[in-house]
This record gives sequence, structure tokens and C-alpha cells, in this order.
Amino acid sequence: VFVTQASNPVGDVNGDGIIDDDDFGIIGNYLNGTDTEQLFEGSPFATAADVDRDGAITQADYAIINDYLTNGEPINQA
Repeated sequence: VFVTQASNPVGDVNGDGIIDDDDFGIIGNYLNGTDTEQLFEGSPFATAADVDRDGAITQADYAIINDYLTNGEPINQA
């Protein structure tokens, strides 16, 4: 999945203004193939889910959000 510029903060996959377990779950569901509806190519949700900005939603993005939620590791918004 390739993505474009986000209107949501990076990591705020569902667009509710916060990065939380809901966002983590959406990426997890996308990665395991159970829900791809929100993360279609070019959507602001997909762009926000590409946390490491490598052009794809991967396990690395999932890990970054996990680190943020469990350890308070910041997510680069630049």
C-alpha cells in the first residue's frame, strides 16, 4: 500500500485526534487481513498508519505505535 500526505497526525489512524489502542488495533487488523476498509491506498487513514513513512503499512508501523502506547516513545510528526 502506498500513501500520500496525511491530514491526520501520524499514528492517529481513525482520525479522532488521539493516538490510542483503537489506532493500534486498526493497524493490527489491517496487517492480519481482517479489516482493510479504512486503510485503502491514498486515504488519510492509510497515510496516518504509515508511521515510519516508508510508503507502506507494515509491522514496523505497528511496533512504533506499540512503543508509543507502552513506553511513551514519541512519534515523529515532522
